[in-house]
Formats: sequence, C-alpha cells, structure tokens
Amino acid sequence: MTTHLDHKTAFGYFRMGLVTGLLDKRAPVVWADEQIISSSTPTSEIIELSLSGNRLYSEIIWLLSYFEGKPSDELSLKLLLARAGVLLESDPGRAPDLIMGLRLLNEEEYLSKEIKNQLTDLKRHLEQHAQASLSFQELVERLTGFLNKYTAYRPQLAQLA
Repeated sequence: MTTHLDHKTAFGYFRMGLVTGLLDKRAPVVWADEQIISSSTPTSEIIELSLSGNRLYSEIIWLLSYFEGKPSDELSLKLLLARAGVLLESDPGRAPDLIMGLRLLNEEEYLSKEIKNQLTDLKRHLEQHAQASLSFQELVERLTGFLNKYTAYRPQLAQLA
C-alpha cells in the first residue's frame, strides 16, 4: 500500500521534472486540477498552480520552488528517478536524453554525495559513449542499473500522474 504524498513532495517532484525535461509543463497543472476536484478546500498554492498553464516553464519552476520551500528529504528525487526508469523502459533510445536531463540534478543542494557521484558517473558514461568507448547497449545497461533502485517508488507515481 502506498502512502499519500504531501504537496511539498509533489511540488519538488514537478519542479525537478520540469528542470530535467522528464515532465511536460502540463503535468503539474493537470495534477493541480485533479487536486481541486478532489478537495473541498484546495489551498491557494494548488489553485495558483492550476491556473499556471499559460506560463513559461521557468515561471512554473519558480512557482513550484516557492511553494516547495526548502527541500527536506529526497522522496521527490526518488519519485523522479522512478519516472526516469519508466521512460527508459518504454524507450531505451532516450537514454542519452535522460542522462542529460538527470545531470542537472547535481545542482540540487540537498542531494547526498552518493547520488551526486552516481549522476556524475552517468554523465561520464555518456561521454564515453560519445567517444565510442562504451556501446549504446552498455550505456542503457548502466542507466538501467542506476534507475532500478527506484522501482519501488513507481506505485506512488500514480498519485502524481
């Protein structure tokens, strides 16, 4: 059974998803719309997010950052990495794009050194692939190996889809 995700976690997930390109800007808007429908008293943040569909990506990212406040844990990241795993399974050809997006997460201040090192390794693997010292299949396998650790979080993604 999955636990209900709080709004702060959802805001972090959507913010990082937009930054990395793993999510389209409609995703947080649709989620906010669903929150309004399912809640008798939606928060002002949810209402504002619901109305942000015509804003630029950068404005929505800023809005989500403001709503999220200071990130306190890595659940949002784990959910995003679970999403990346789903995307990789559906289209292994996206591996280079996924790695390029995920490398942007190294700017997140609260991430553990271990995660940052793993993201740096993925970027290095992508560079090796570009230099033809790593096959595409090996690149996909390394990315899959990294993302498989987050499959347990996939059921919670349904709350954000």
